[in-house]
Amino acid sequence: MFAYLTLHQNPYAGLELVDGRYSGEVAQQFDELDKRDFALSVAAELGVDLKRCVTVGDGRSDVPLFAAVGLAIAVNATPTARAAAHTYQSTEPPCGPCCHSSLHG
Repeated sequence: MFAYLTLHQNPYAGLELVDGRYSGEVAQQFDELDKRDFALSVAAELGVDLKRCVTVGDGRSDVPLFAAVGLAIAVNATPTARAAAHTYQSTEPPCGPCCHSSLHG
């Protein structure tokens, strides 16, 4: 099952509305427990076991959600997120983000 969340349902948007338009400013910050709690509430509303869900993240704020889902994927993540994830993927060169292919003739 795949659920699509609109901007109004998704708390990560947290964007400020001014006169019915997004201002581009952040209206509310969400921490790692908010991410997990939001996923728990949506899963409950949809009748889905969170252990049957997948999440993708890259940092410390994703760790509690990683622990709650069935499959956690860390992408270009911090060491903490990689350690908490079930699997990880890095698209950065092995020598880091500033590595240029011309240096590896």
